[in-house]
Amino acid sequence: MISHFASLLGYVILFALSLALFALAALLSRYLRGMQILQKMHVIGVLKERGNRYWQTDAYYHFSNGMREAIFNQIFTLFAYTIVTSEKVIGQYQSLMAVVGIFSSTLIASRFHRHNQRSFHLLAAILNALIMFILGYFQTPWALRTTYLGLGLVYCWNQKSFNP
Repeated sequence: MISHFASLLGYVILFALSLALFALAALLSRYLRGMQILQKMHVIGVLKERGNRYWQTDAYYHFSNGMREAIFNQIFTLFAYTIVTSEKVIGQYQSLMAVVGIFSSTLIASRFHRHNQRSFHLLAAILNALIMFILGYFQTPWALRTTYLGLGLVYCWNQKSFNP
């Protein structure tokens, strides 16, 4: 879709569509059946919460995790673009990675338990390093496809091990 429009119009349309879908999903989630909030929500009070070390630790974790994810994804996408120089191909690979990740996360969720959290995280870190080494060493389209497949398989393990 992006390649069919001149200049940045394709990006603007794509961003507007994704923003509209997000807003629609947020609106529709309010009316889900079975989701009843039994007490009044105090969003402003929560945002004003200060001095709670548990909230601060959680905020630092989420901020640093978000920065790590953003930097990794940006650098990885730029590196992938230098190999294939086609945004369409990168989009297809990312879609493939997402589909593989869905099945992989389902498999991992059925085998993951609190007592093996460190083992899963260590295995995921080792496999991530191996996958990135293959891409960094070979820098070919087949290595890029292998990397996307590998990240689809392994990427969700870290997410699952930190958010059981």
